[in-house]
Order: sequence, then C-alpha cells, then structure tokens
Amino acid sequence: MNISVFSRAAVAFAAAVGLEMSAGAATYPTAGGDISTAAGWGGSLPAATEEVEFASGGTYTASQDAAFKTMKVKASTGNPAVFDLTRPSGEGPMPVVTLSPGAKEVGFSQPQNDSCTILRGGTWNLGGGNMYVGENVASAKNRNLALDGGAVVTNVANFYVASREGENTLTITNAAQFATTVYVTSGRSDQPSHLLLGPGGRLQADTFNTDVSATSNSKHPSDFLIDGAGAVLKAKTANLASCLPVNSFVAANGALLDFGTAYYGGSNTVKKASNSRIVVRDGARFSANSFYVAQFFGLDDIGLTVTNATLTSTSDTVVGNGDSTHGNFIDSLDSTSEFSKLRVGYGAGAYDNFVRLIGGTATVTTLNVGP
Repeated sequence: MNISVFSRAAVAFAAAVGLEMSAGAATYPTAGGDISTAAGWGGSLPAATEEVEFASGGTYTASQDAAFKTMKVKASTGNPAVFDLTRPSGEGPMPVVTLSPGAKEVGFSQPQNDSCTILRGGTWNLGGGNMYVGENVASAKNRNLALDGGAVVTNVANFYVASREGENTLTITNAAQFATTVYVTSGRSDQPSHLLLGPGGRLQADTFNTDVSATSNSKHPSDFLIDGAGAVLKAKTANLASCLPVNSFVAANGALLDFGTAYYGGSNTVKKASNSRIVVRDGARFSANSFYVAQFFGLDDIGLTVTNATLTSTSDTVVGNGDSTHGNFIDSLDSTSEFSKLRVGYGAGAYDNFVRLIGGTATVTTLNVGP
C-alpha cells in the first residue's frame, strides 16, 4: 500500500476525533465505510499481510472479499462498530473476510474497555489464529461481541470470551461460531462473563470450557443462556464447572446441548466447582454420549435438572463419579429421559448422590448403584 497517502489520511482523522492509534497498524480513516476497497481506505487498500484497526464505531460494509493479517476494533458500547456484510436476497453470496495472524496468534481482539463489535453476516475466516472478545490483558472488562445476520466465524484455534478479564459478553443469534477450543473464563477474572445463544445461534467446538486451568485464579462464575429454536451448543468434549461453579446455565425453548463427552465438576486439584446447577427446560434437549457428574474427589451439590425437556445419554452416565462425592444429582421432571448405562454413587466413599425420574418417560437399559 502507499504508506504516505494512508498515513496522512489516518493521522488527520485521528487528530480530528481524538483517537489513539496502534503503532504499525493501518487504521481505517473514517467512522464507517467499505473495508474491501481502496477508496474506503482513503486510496490504498491494506495488503493481506498488514494489521488493521478500526478506531471508531459506525457501520462498515464490504462490497467484495477482503484479507488482512489481524483486526483490532475500538468502539464503545454506546457507538458500536457494526460490520454489515449481509446481502439482499438474490444479490449473491455474502463476502469473506480472511485473517492470517499465524497459528494460534491473535487474529481478532477488542483492546478497549466498554467496547462493542457486531459481526453481521459474511464469513470471517481467522486463518487458524485466536479470537478474543476482549484481549489477553489484566484489568480488562466489559467487552462485547455479537454475531447475527447469518455471520459465520470459522477456522479459529482458541476462542476466549474472557481471558484475564471480566464482564465480557458473547451473543450469537442466527449466526455460527466454530473453534477448536472455546474458553468462557480463562485465568484471573474479577467479574462474571456471559455466553448468550439466541434463536439460530450456534457455537461449536472440539473442546468447550466454562472455565479453565486447575490453577485458575478466577473469582467469579459465568452465566450461560442457550435459548430458542435452533440455538445449539455443540462440543466433542465439554468441561463444565471445572474450577468454578456455573453461576447460571440454562437451556430452554427448543435449544440443544449436544456433547460427545461431558465432565460436570471436573478438576482433580481445584475444589471450587461445587454448588453448580444446569437447567434444561421447556422443550430443550441435553444429549451426550458419556456424562460424568462430580468427576473428582470431594465435590458436592452439583446438579442437572431437566423439566419438560429431553435428556439422552447413549453410552455412560455417572452421578458421583469421584471418591467421597456427595449430594450430586440428576432430576428428570415430566421429561423424556434415556440412559444406556446409569451409575449412581460410583466413587469410593460416595454418598447421597441420586437420580430422580418423576413423571414423563424414562428408559434405563443398565443401572448400577454404588461402586
């Protein structure tokens, strides 16, 4: 690109509105416009090897595909940055924005507190890099990312809703986010973060973590709401309440939790995950091949309640799997429940773990009580 042309335009705009620019990044020169053309960038389109930054809220569009190395967005919650890549019916496919940060390097982030970005439509290819609702720094908070309008975010290595920060929110409605690994809370978090999947919202990963690390310093559990027809949380492996209890975890109104293997209360060194609840209600579905409640020693009061909904485990379900676990439970109330193999109080010294099947229809192929 023509650095001198871009620099003059970007510096003039930044000075006019009082923006702070990142060194080495090509900063979009106006508060909104077409990010895929040279005209939109003030005469020179950044190359696919260049980092780009959007330093203001506004509506950004793309008339064609675009490619950059990385992307940072600085927009306030009161004036979000809306990247609208939707197309009217019959006008062809939505464009693709491709980032190439390098394997597991940061591809997308919001390096500003009280920020908000909306990805509306289009395909966002992270090129095997990492994606942050916020960024991996301490004292960061209240950073918000929303996907809607048929947006698809794909080819993400690690996706962090909160990493060393708190009060971040990811909202997905009529859109999809795909990643190898998802962390809702990672590292020190002084405030809860939030995952909201609305109608048509899909979050899919090889591994999904409500929190992470046996040495996690996080202080506050997070909130999860998967609500509405077509709302799907899907993972090959789900680690639920590993180090922290979930503050609120609700699937409702036709939503689907679809896991290969789910560990609920799963850290063998941190005993902070007790007193957790997952609620599946009102036509929602919980499906897992294998489901382990209270996986490790001494965990207590970890429960799943299914009401007017569906619970299916096709391989193995264990309640009170760890030694000396107690008071852990599954309640199926007026629901359809199917267990291939159900084991209750399996760990040595486990006590007062239970499964209650009340009303509805329940099928248990193999039942074992006690170790």
